[in-house]
Amino acid sequence: MLIPDNFLQKNKDEMEKQLLQMDLSEQASLLLMSPWEHRYDILMASTRVRELVREMPVQELFWTVKAVGPADSIELLELATPEQLQFFLDLDIWRKDELRHDKILAWLTILAACEKTVQLNWIRWIMENDPYFLPAIIRPLIKLEKRPDDMDIQEARDVLGSFTLEDIYFISFKKDETTPLLIPLLKDVADIDFSDYALVMETILYETPTANLETAFQRRVARLNDAGIPDYFESVDIYARVPLPDVREVELKWYENQDAIMPAFVPTLYMGQYRYLYEAISELAQQGITLERILLEWVWAANKIMMVENVDFDDPAAIYNAIDRASAFLNLGIEMSVAGRQGLTPGRFLHTAVIEDVIRMAVSSLRKMGDRLQRLMEEGLLDSELLYLPDPLPDVVRGLIKLPPVMWNEKSNKYEAFSSLGQLKQAQAATDSINNLAQLASRINPHWSTWPGFSWWRKSNYLSCRAVTWQAALATCLARNALYGEVGLAPVKSSELVQLKRLWPAEDGRPSEASRTSVQHFLDAMAGDVCPDEFLADTANAILNDVCMELVNIKDNFSQKNYLQSLIVI
Repeated sequence: MLIPDNFLQKNKDEMEKQLLQMDLSEQASLLLMSPWEHRYDILMASTRVRELVREMPVQELFWTVKAVGPADSIELLELATPEQLQFFLDLDIWRKDELRHDKILAWLTILAACEKTVQLNWIRWIMENDPYFLPAIIRPLIKLEKRPDDMDIQEARDVLGSFTLEDIYFISFKKDETTPLLIPLLKDVADIDFSDYALVMETILYETPTANLETAFQRRVARLNDAGIPDYFESVDIYARVPLPDVREVELKWYENQDAIMPAFVPTLYMGQYRYLYEAISELAQQGITLERILLEWVWAANKIMMVENVDFDDPAAIYNAIDRASAFLNLGIEMSVAGRQGLTPGRFLHTAVIEDVIRMAVSSLRKMGDRLQRLMEEGLLDSELLYLPDPLPDVVRGLIKLPPVMWNEKSNKYEAFSSLGQLKQAQAATDSINNLAQLASRINPHWSTWPGFSWWRKSNYLSCRAVTWQAALATCLARNALYGEVGLAPVKSSELVQLKRLWPAEDGRPSEASRTSVQHFLDAMAGDVCPDEFLADTANAILNDVCMELVNIKDNFSQKNYLQSLIVI
């Protein structure tokens, strides 16, 4: 088996020689296994490049063009079919149900740079299959007037638009830069079939812009649906909340009677290192079970993610990340479903599971944590700027309240897709910790919302309230309670830390029983008549443990205010 990395290290002559020894299917496999940005070189080295271009899954070809840059992919675009070219436009020039004029001009520029026959063949195809498309993209760029029957030609040329082909329709171009693009386009339409040209003009004149745009949009939706791509409004349900678990089973007999359709892209190329997804696909393949249904549903779900997130198709990394999220959520959903269920393997589960349901189940479990954190903010228990949370918890919160929720990776210092039950449990633990801290912090007197008004911050080791954490504030309250029997928040004097160290001795590397008793007294004082929850006591004890360990590990000299960071000290 030829490894793409080894092949890509060869020079062009070596590539051409080796490709000559391969049949079309082998070349196609090599092409699809290679990174998008390197596919152009492989295609250009093949003597069967036209066949490869036209047989590629259409989204794979689109991503290849985008990775190289459409302006640098003219040779590929010249080999594409008119239907493939229209797919590129359908996918790229719309944002939801609105046209993007900048993208229209970009693609018209690219088509004009291709061989003349490319634009002519595309015009023939689009006028035959969707006569509403050209009026929709041209209308915003021009002002069109029709010469009245009682106006002579000379007068029309004096008072109407500056461009006309037949002295009937007169056009003014709204922007000078569009003129060299639109005039050749309009001439080509008229040269191919003047009745088509008249149809374009009459549609612009007499059909309302809203009706024309709606018809063009619906035609575009139908074409993309045929290619396995839903529109934005159909895609939003991919992140809908669902009861857990709620995964439907597929009627396999129905799928077995369907003709196999090539997916718009090859999802198994983007499985990553996701264990449960890989095991499921491998298990089904080894058993000879057909994967068409799974692949088609997988592509449909991944495309929903791309559409609902309004992925920037000019950014290959953004495209890849959206596809990767589909695989990650699918892996998480499979692991959640087979965990603790005797005899249920990843393959047996995926064989009959509706793919979108598996993804929704995974996302819903993540959204529950985001909802919980949003409620804390709405209830005033969590600062909207996420102040007072220790690192990396603010980044964890920001990730969980996104749609879709994403995981903060402290090692790589970036957000990643949730993909495993272990990551889900870590996020749940972090959410519990944030909730506990917020509940405890809400009992501090004075309330944290008033802290910016304190005058002693500049004298303290924190210099500003924005640098302090709830743990440090709670630890300081604990310390003042131990030292003075008080409950409220104020800084501890550095001269009194030696006494605090004696009050909070550590035994065998842990806080003493006397130290833990002081925590309970503190919680009782904070709660008043309300018995504090057990989780609050656990959180307070964990904070105490951190302070005690820091006190134990330093000398009895606290003259440097920045020497102790677990308490607020002056």
